[in-house]
Amino acid sequence: VPRMGQRILELVAVLPAAVRAGGLTGRRAAAGAMQRLSSVLCTASVAGSAWFTAIIAADALAWSETPVAIATSAVALAVAVALYVTGQRALLQLATLAALIALLLALSTLTPLPVDHRWQAAAVGALGAAWMLLARGGWHKPWLVADIAGAALVLIGLQVAAGGEVRVALLAAAVIAAGGFVAAAVVLDQLHLLVVGALGLFVTVPQLVFELFGDRLGAPATLLLVGLLLVVLAVGLGRARREVARGGVAPPPAPAHTSGEDTDV
Repeated sequence: VPRMGQRILELVAVLPAAVRAGGLTGRRAAAGAMQRLSSVLCTASVAGSAWFTAIIAADALAWSETPVAIATSAVALAVAVALYVTGQRALLQLATLAALIALLLALSTLTPLPVDHRWQAAAVGALGAAWMLLARGGWHKPWLVADIAGAALVLIGLQVAAGGEVRVALLAAAVIAAGGFVAAAVVLDQLHLLVVGALGLFVTVPQLVFELFGDRLGAPATLLLVGLLLVVLAVGLGRARREVARGGVAPPPAPAHTSGEDTDV
């Protein structure tokens, strides 16, 4: 049985390395399909490295849940960052962001003070804002993926953190953030911000209205605001359609400060 367990560990250790080697080899190919396959394989190697680390930490070392989570997310983040820096692609960027979120949540459990989900959600929202600013500064490629992911994390973090005595304040902050995304989309002609902001408004505005006005006035006020949101969304989509018809595109952010190709996957 120990020999069988050792063989399994060896297999689990070899698989991520083999997948990663295949992904790095595929980067040299000129074909777009091979480039996409390389991105998928490299991202799979991140998950495989995290899987191997979890097996070693939990089974071989018999660590408790929190150290296992920290070690697993730290190894995944290290592998993802190394692969992402050498070849910036969307899947590796998302893998890096996911590993960073996992490590942040795992480390938050080490604080001597009790940390509930609201503080964790707020931290994730702050990470999303920083991720979005880095995308706007040209540090992430593809910048569009980073911009969407960061904006979505901001709204998700505020929504999840909205509870207890700060629920109204955080819901109002989420509405302001979503409205800011919509306004930025109209000014900058960037449709992705319009989509994220509109979805955020449709989710958060009814909640805020019911918190402020209660059940009696909440329903009519919600219907009125939803109608206004639909008008704003229609105006934004109409402007975006005109920009597409004219062939106009939003200016890209500043050039990236890291190496690598700007590819879709």
